[in-house]
Amino acid sequence: MDTSVGIDWCDYLHHLSDHQMHELAAWLAAEYLNVSEFTDIIDRVYAQASDEWRRRPPAFIDHYGRPMVARYAHRKRGFAERLAALEDAYMSGAFKGDVAAAELAPSPLPQTQTEAHRVIAVLDSLERMRSGS
Repeated sequence: MDTSVGIDWCDYLHHLSDHQMHELAAWLAAEYLNVSEFTDIIDRVYAQASDEWRRRPPAFIDHYGRPMVARYAHRKRGFAERLAALEDAYMSGAFKGDVAAAELAPSPLPQTQTEAHRVIAVLDSLERMRSGS
């Protein structure tokens, strides 16, 4: 895989309006994703994309990258929820081997920050990336 081919994230973010930046930050925060996860996943797939997609990074991100990141976020969240359910079972007295994570209903993840704080943190990261710092 040629990892030297990547999206110019600074340029991409410069072309987003402030409203679009906020929407992206809100989406990433709602999916419990960091900016680095978003960019890393898309860059990996972009490196393998056809030349047609490489000429159109914004279209690639919107039509191919974001759905892929959404699937990743769903799997990541599902894994974390199942792991939390397994840990809850152990804390309730179950022994290792008594239950499997797949047998348990997913537990909601604990809220360490409010959604507004997560959005602000992600937006700050996007702004830093936009400015190139």
